[in-house]
Amino acid sequence: MARKNSIRNTTEQVLPGAFSDVLRLLRSCLYPERERPEDAGWESRVSDWGAVRKEMRAQAVDALPGMWLRTHTLPDAELQTAWQRDCLASQATFLRIAQAQKELLALLEENSIPAVILKGMTSAEAYPQPSLRRMGDIDFLVRREDYDRANRLLEENGFRPEENQDIDGHHAGYSKNGIEYECHRRFGSMSRDNRILTDLLEKGMDQRETMSAEGIVFPCLPAYIHGFSLLLHINHHLSRTGLGLRHFLDWQMFLEKYGNEDVWEEMRPIVEATDLTELARFATSLCRNYLGLSKEMPFLPEADRALTADLLAYVAFKGNLGIKDRRGVHYRDYFSEVRDVKGFFSRLQRGGVTNWKAAQRHRLLRPFAWIYQFFLITGRLLKGKISLKSMGEDRARGVNDAEFARLVGARRMIR
Repeated sequence: MARKNSIRNTTEQVLPGAFSDVLRLLRSCLYPERERPEDAGWESRVSDWGAVRKEMRAQAVDALPGMWLRTHTLPDAELQTAWQRDCLASQATFLRIAQAQKELLALLEENSIPAVILKGMTSAEAYPQPSLRRMGDIDFLVRREDYDRANRLLEENGFRPEENQDIDGHHAGYSKNGIEYECHRRFGSMSRDNRILTDLLEKGMDQRETMSAEGIVFPCLPAYIHGFSLLLHINHHLSRTGLGLRHFLDWQMFLEKYGNEDVWEEMRPIVEATDLTELARFATSLCRNYLGLSKEMPFLPEADRALTADLLAYVAFKGNLGIKDRRGVHYRDYFSEVRDVKGFFSRLQRGGVTNWKAAQRHRLLRPFAWIYQFFLITGRLLKGKISLKSMGEDRARGVNDAEFARLVGARRMIR
């Protein structure tokens, strides 16, 4: 129970204030016709709209009030103008990414490399106004046998590879003209030899469909595999850096549009085989209790209410990708995995490849990256940049985070 108490103590001041107003605003934006009795007149009770906007940024949902701001007046006209300008900028980014995505898909098609779009535009399609969902990079999936060829093609056409290219083994990152891309051959949190998910991705590529968002047409996975990928995305970040409301809203919008018995019956065997049924229930309960999801889905029954409240508190504390909890996050991620010697060296190895530029350039050096990372941490200790006390605190918090993630059904690695 230590984890639950620490969450509640940390977020007690957040939930009643700006974060609670964020939840009300999101419900009002997405479901104006479903106002809860307790939400009546909530706008007049907001004490700090600047804090609400800041919290929405931290949760990567600050553009969703774009339409709402056109019909409501904030007390601070300057803040309202700035916020509306941000929403318009988000829509412009959406269109810019859409054009880059179109060009990418054309390049792959010209070279006979089938691909589907993951997350991003595929998630946005289910929102009432897709262009108001914050967009990040362009994630796309290719067949395993096309992966190396796709990466060569990108480099030959001006896509700049990330320095720590393909360290985690499931994707390679690129950038071009200020837009970031991730070329995937498998899902995050998925072990290389997971036969179930490997077969699922092959099946998804064979059954790929087309989707349209704001008039933009693109290839995607079938609905049940797309839904599973969103759940896996929640799992990936919950068991690592932390996650924001946007991850849960993506899941919610998917359920609103595609969450029926038929789609769930296709998803269920995969969810059960990967032991993510409890996580699906907790994610859905959070959406029902706090974000306005009202669709009847008996196949996803209510999860434990106290733990669901703790999950919301965890999201409030962490923010999108852990942006609100940066203190010591690097070392907590280490220690959340350090349960045995193998886990310790595995984490040292990944950190070493990330930080050692020579290992990034020369593959022969990569097996020794853990040594580099060990001396890097030792050097920081000796220079006083980090202390044993802070590392001990980070270890406790990292183990706490990992334990809580398991309590709500997250799995560090889908094997």
